[in-house]
Amino acid sequence: MPRQIEISELPMPEGFGEEIAAAEPAAKAQPAHATLDFVDPPIAATVDLQYPFRLDGKVIETITIRRLTLGEVGAVIDARGAAANRYDCYAVMTGLPAEVLRGLVDVDGEAVVEAAYGFLPRLFLGAAGPKST
Repeated sequence: MPRQIEISELPMPEGFGEEIAAAEPAAKAQPAHATLDFVDPPIAATVDLQYPFRLDGKVIETITIRRLTLGEVGAVIDARGAAANRYDCYAVMTGLPAEVLRGLVDVDGEAVVEAAYGFLPRLFLGAAGPKST
């Protein structure tokens, strides 16, 4: 049986990979997406909470839900990979951490999830509906 050759054993031209390595920091410095000045802001819904709460010293009485841009959807997937779920999207849609949204009283949490569910990207929609992760 022939011996399997490792990639590290293959001869490479002088300077191979240096151009790629030099270009990587510049590529990462560019924004993932443009920030657009929408004529009509993509606000999808507003939910008045039955049980307002304090977060970082500020009283939260209303949660505003906005539509995501394609770049934001990509960022959620890039950040969480296969672990990405609806609450990761809800967090970006509301500006509140997923842990805070999961901490809402049931009636408020259900109202936020039901309002936000209709604006989820298709990738996060499924047969289980808004009640699942």
